[in-house]
Order: sequence, then structure tokens, then C-alpha cells
Amino acid sequence: MTSTARARQPALLLALLLAAAGGGCAHLAGGNNPFAEEQPVEPTRNWFGDRPALEDREDLVDALVSDAVDEADQLLQEGRFRAAELLLEEALAGMPEDWTPRREVRDTIEYAAWDLEEFVRAQREEPFNNGDRLVWTQPSYSRAWYLMARVAQHQRDAERALRCLERADELEPEHPRVLNELGIAMLSQGRPEEALTYFNDALVVRSWARDEVRGRSLRGAAAALAQMDRLAQAADLLVRSLTVQPGHHDAEAALMRIRALQEDQPMDAELRALMADALDLPETDDSAADEDLR
Repeated sequence: MTSTARARQPALLLALLLAAAGGGCAHLAGGNNPFAEEQPVEPTRNWFGDRPALEDREDLVDALVSDAVDEADQLLQEGRFRAAELLLEEALAGMPEDWTPRREVRDTIEYAAWDLEEFVRAQREEPFNNGDRLVWTQPSYSRAWYLMARVAQHQRDAERALRCLERADELEPEHPRVLNELGIAMLSQGRPEEALTYFNDALVVRSWARDEVRGRSLRGAAAALAQMDRLAQAADLLVRSLTVQPGHHDAEAALMRIRALQEDQPMDAELRALMADALDLPETDDSAADEDLR
């Protein structure tokens, strides 16, 4: 089997399963629905082992898309960017026009958290859930767009990556991971003032964000200040970031470089490189081992 065919398998499987779930998803399979005349899927059948039985066809589709996004995330971590891209394309093709990450249903708020840890943290925040019962729903299409941006970053397609991030931000305007990536995009375009706004927003929109997200926001804000030659303030933020993520080697190295420079000196090439390392930038296509291309 060729590498191209192997990469297509996950996306085709998702498309066929979605098509099997109902005619409304036929376009995801690329053509007419070959299952249109078949009997509908048994609604209470448990397709996913220990996953609770799904009550209706819409729940089945949501579960399949959610699993596809999870799988795409894993593929990205493994460096299989093309396979991840195909899965994300299939998932996003079926996004409902009125999708929103938070939906109030009587005394319940349905929240499409990106993962379990995010949901558990959100449950503890009464200002976020308005004191109502919070229920985790899936899938998260803002997360899917965020992951698609990572694919574009790997491909060195900055324009496409920015469009994907803006779409994720449009769907979920207060997600700190999206705001961090938008800040990094602004830094790469030499727009540190706008970058600083994104990083500062990422720090305050969700005080309960996990430490690695907050640490990256602080390092990003420090990088923006350094681009503006405000090195003393950049150093202060790096110190703060190290209280959130102690022992971050690249942040420590950037802080040492700032302290070695004279107060009136601008950012130099060495500091610029160290600040870029401190941002934990994703790999690009000339450095990542992408199995899909072998």
C-alpha cells in the first residue's frame, strides 16, 4: 500500500462512518451517500466499547467527529501531518453553521471543552458556569481549527495558519491557546504591539488555564516587549513565567541574556533566537519527521 493510500485511510473511515450515520453527512464521503437506502443505525448500540450508548444519530455523528479530532491531535504529536490534515478536513466539512462551544439548556450549560482537564477546571469556576450545572459535550470545532492551523504552520503556510486561527477565535473568542498562537503570528509579522494584546488577553480571559498555557502567554508577552526594546519589562515577565513553569530552560536562557545586555542596548540576534526558543514553536516541514511523506 502506498503512503498516500495509507494516509487516506483514517479520513475515508470517518467519512464512511458519518455517511452510514445519515444522509445529511453524505458530502463528507465525497459524492452520493452509498448507504442512503440502508436501514438506519440501531440508535442504542454501543459503538465505542465503554462509551455510553448513544441515543440518536446526531450523537453518533458528534462522537465520530470528536474521535476524529482526538486522533488528528495524536497524529500531529507523532509528526503525521498529512494524515491529521485529512481527518480535520473531514471533521470540519460537517460543522453546523450555528455551532457554539457553550449552549444554555434550561439550568444546564453544555460546554465543548477541548479535553477533560479543561472541562474539570471550568467546572470549578462559577463565573464561567454561572452557577449552573456544566456538562461536557463534543466535538470542539474551535479545537479542530486550531489543530488545522498547526498543520499549516508545519507547511510554512503562514497565511493559511492565520486564517485557521482567526476562525477558531471567531468560534471561541476567549480560548487562551488560540490567543497565544495569534500572538505568535503577530510576532512573526513584526507586529509586537498587537502580539502583546493577544498574550495579555490570553492571561486574563481564563485564570484557570493550565500552567503551560499561562507560562507561554507570559513568555510571548516578554518576546513582544523585547521586540519593542523594553527589555527590563520583558525580564520581569520571564521571571513571572518561571514561577508558573519553574525550570523552563529556554526562558532561563533568555532571561540570562537580557541581564547580560546593557540597559540601553536593543534586542540582539542572540536574544531574538532565545526568545523564539522560549515560545515552544511547532516544528516545520524541514525539521519534522513526517511519516506520511516516507
